[in-house]
Amino acid sequence: MIKTPNHFIKNVRCYQKQTNEYETVDLVISNGMITDITKQPLPENGCDVIDGQGLFVFSSLSDIHTHGALLCEFATDPSDKIANCMKFYTSQGVTSLFPTTLTAKPQDILHAVKEITLAAKQVDKVSIDGIHIEGPFLSAKRKGAHIESLLLSPDIDFVDQIIQISDGLKIRLTVAPEYENGISFIKQCVERGVEVSLGHTDAGYDIIMRALEAGADCFTHLYNAMSPLHHREPGAVGTALAEDVYTELICDGIHVHPEVVKLTSKMKSKEKLILITDSMKAAGLQENSDVALSIGGLQVKIQNGVATTSDGTLAGSVIGLFDSVMNYRKFSGASLYDAFCAANINPRKLTGFADKAGSVEIGKRADLILCSEQTLFYTILNGKIVYSATSQNE
Repeated sequence: MIKTPNHFIKNVRCYQKQTNEYETVDLVISNGMITDITKQPLPENGCDVIDGQGLFVFSSLSDIHTHGALLCEFATDPSDKIANCMKFYTSQGVTSLFPTTLTAKPQDILHAVKEITLAAKQVDKVSIDGIHIEGPFLSAKRKGAHIESLLLSPDIDFVDQIIQISDGLKIRLTVAPEYENGISFIKQCVERGVEVSLGHTDAGYDIIMRALEAGADCFTHLYNAMSPLHHREPGAVGTALAEDVYTELICDGIHVHPEVVKLTSKMKSKEKLILITDSMKAAGLQENSDVALSIGGLQVKIQNGVATTSDGTLAGSVIGLFDSVMNYRKFSGASLYDAFCAANINPRKLTGFADKAGSVEIGKRADLILCSEQTLFYTILNGKIVYSATSQNE
C-alpha cells in the first residue's frame, strides 16, 4: 500500500445521504486512509494540501470487466505492458481493476492469469483486485466475439489451476449455465470462493434461476449475448431485470440503446446496477482512430468508435468508465451521485471490497476522484494523486 504523509484535501463538495445535498468539507488523510471529514477550518501546519477548489469528491471507480486499453490486451500481453497501460484507467477515475480474459486455449488463459498476477505486483497507480475470466465456458449460440472452436464445457479442475496461480487475487468467472454440468459447476466454483456471473448464455428462466440459487451473483453485460426477454419466457434478460441480483451494463451508447438504458434504470434497483466498459485494446487511442487489430485471435475493425468482427459482431468497446458514468447520467437522468454509485460502491459490494473503499467515509481508503459535473480533474489512490488533468505526468 502506498504510504503518504498526513495531509488534507480541502474545499471539496461531498454528498450527504441524510440531507440529499452536497456540503463543502475538508478530508484529513493519514497513511492513505480518510481519518476525518470536517467543515471546520484545519491548520495546515506544513502538511501537504490538495485544494479541491469546490469540485465534487466521490470514491474512485472500479471496472470489473475490461479487456484492455492503449493497445494492451490483458488476455495475451506480458505483465510490463499491462502495467504500462494503467494510465488510461487513472485518466478515467479508475483505481480498482479486474483485467478480463477472452476465450482461448486453457494454457493461454493460464498464461494470461500469470501475467496479470505479476502485473498486480508491479502497478502503483491502480489496484488490480482480481481477474475476470470471460470464457471458455460460454454458449456457442451466444458466443459473441469469442471463437466457437475454443469453447469448453465447465471444468472445475481448470478453475482449480487458475486459483492456484492467481496468488490470492479474486477470481470472477462468466459462465453459461445450460451445460449439462453447469449448475453443479457453479456450486463448486462458489465453494472455492470464485464469483460466478451469468453471460453468453441462451438459458431460459428455469435454468437461470437454478444458477442463481447455486450461487451465481451477477449477469454479464445485460442484453448483450444472452437470451432475450419474451412475455412467455423471461430469458436471461427478463430474469436479470426482475430479480434482486447485480447486473453489468455497457453504457457506450452502442451496445445498448440510450432509451433502453433509460428503461433499465427504471426497472433495475440502483443498488444492483454496475457500469462496466468491456473495453478492448483500442480504448484510449486518439479519437476517431480507424484501425484494424487482432483481438483474441479474431480480426477486429474499429471505425467511428465501434469495434466489430468481420461478420459485424460487436467486439467490446473503446470507452472508459468515467465517460460511461457521464453517458449513464445523460441517458437515464440519474443523479450524479447515483450514476457514480453504479461504478464505485456497487462493483465493490459485489466483489467484497466495500469495507475498504467505494464511498467517502472515515475509515475507508482515500481512493477518490475530484470532478465537476462533466470533467474529471484528479484521481487519487491511497491519498496520492495518480492522475491530474492539468499534469498527466503526475
